[in-house]
Amino acid sequence: MIHLIKQIIKESIDGLSQDELNQINDLTNKRYKENQKEIEENKNNIKNWQTVIDKIKKIDTIDDKMKEILIKDFYQKIQYAQTYLKNFQNQSRDSIYKEIYNNFVNNKKYQQELELRRKNKTFTNQDIEDLFVTALEGGSNYWYYIKNLPKEVKYNIKERRQPAAEAIANHVINGGYIQFFDIEDENELLGTVDMDKLLDAISLLKKDYPNTWNNILDENADVEDADIFLQLAVMGDVVFG
Repeated sequence: MIHLIKQIIKESIDGLSQDELNQINDLTNKRYKENQKEIEENKNNIKNWQTVIDKIKKIDTIDDKMKEILIKDFYQKIQYAQTYLKNFQNQSRDSIYKEIYNNFVNNKKYQQELELRRKNKTFTNQDIEDLFVTALEGGSNYWYYIKNLPKEVKYNIKERRQPAAEAIANHVINGGYIQFFDIEDENELLGTVDMDKLLDAISLLKKDYPNTWNNILDENADVEDADIFLQLAVMGDVVFG
């Protein structure tokens, strides 16, 4: 085992720290102990089920057909347990270490690549529009109400057949503004959104909501992320949800 660890460390080009290697070793020990426990449990199960089969064969009060059904059921259990047992027996301590080590290295490489992509990501107006539209279409429509749409937005919806959310987002990004009211009180103005407010929301996401911001950078944002973005744009804080 020690020779294997030294060889893997020597061949590694990832520069794992001693703490990381210790983590890998601890995970290996834990997995190996769990495997040994599973092996013993399966061996005991196979032994017990075989004993049950032997007892069933000797019972006179059960007809042969019922015996056959019961015995077949326990044989199936034994076959499954034997396959399961073989899988665990084939996993040596060294093979477990290799698997965990490779997964650890691959995950570290992935995280490094992810950080690099995030660092080099160019955030565009299209990204802002996509978030805005997602929030309007489903992420935030449980709390906001929009009334008195600008003529330009109405025209684009009616005459150009543009989806309402896209028409509103385009209007704001191109220099307009939209007022948002409380869906439970249509006279309560929650806030007015223009392009500056959208940019302020982006700054707040970076500062106070790093997980949401990373989801956006990774192009993995969902309706909840979009909702946070719009609430920050409208109210400067996450109030609903």
